[in-house]
Amino acid sequence: MHYREAPWLVEYASHPELVQAFLDTGLVPAGCLVFDDGDDGTLAWADAYDDETNAYFLQHLERPAPVLATPDGTTLVEVSDMHGAPSVRVRSIMANGVLVETLLRWPAVPPWPRGMRRARWLADVDVEMTRQAARGRVVRVVEGGPTEILVHHFASVAQVAEDEGTEPVELTTMDEVVSVWNAALVHGQQVERAGLLMAGLLQMGSLLLAVALVLVGWLVAHAWWPVALGLALVPAAWWASPIVLVMYRRSGRLRPPFPWVVPARVVPLDPR
Repeated sequence: MHYREAPWLVEYASHPELVQAFLDTGLVPAGCLVFDDGDDGTLAWADAYDDETNAYFLQHLERPAPVLATPDGTTLVEVSDMHGAPSVRVRSIMANGVLVETLLRWPAVPPWPRGMRRARWLADVDVEMTRQAARGRVVRVVEGGPTEILVHHFASVAQVAEDEGTEPVELTTMDEVVSVWNAALVHGQQVERAGLLMAGLLQMGSLLLAVALVLVGWLVAHAWWPVALGLALVPAAWWASPIVLVMYRRSGRLRPPFPWVVPARVVPLDPR
């Protein structure tokens, strides 16, 4: 999965009136991005969602998302769609590799995969939208029109610049924009894999403990309750896995850092 550059086709984009409103603030067109799910055009996650959600993904994967830029090239705005509502993502990459993002708050949490829905009650819009915030990636969720969104973003950039003694980097080509967007996408995938790893460790640990309880109960203690407890642990851990994932999303302490803040990254716009 990756982003690629697309021709500037604002008339085919989602929410063109919002794009125009951002242009009216002084931003200039930079280009368009298209999200590719795979080389064969299929949905890698199709089995996880219902038919209506899959139809939405298929409809919007190839729809270009306009990217606008401030005249100095240090702030980029992407306008796309989130289940009928506008999705706005404002980004600046700092000289030390920190990614600063400001997002327009969604009106509701989007559909969840079937296996995760039992933990839906633990999440809200802010948890969903900031679940990729980590060391080196500052995510702020705001409300308002284009002017208010930009004001909030500039304030976040200024705060990071002051706290870390850095400054935003000018992005001069769409290749650089695509590089930043794909680095953020890869980081998001790393964050999700880390959560799945935690859930997997829970299941593996419960399986080992269940085997130990069964062996001890059956061979040593000759009691039925360790065996019953051991047999109940595995389905209980499977049932609790989505809850573990959501709790992981609520805490940024264990999330992988954004790759470009790692000291070995000496060229922020050329991730390897």
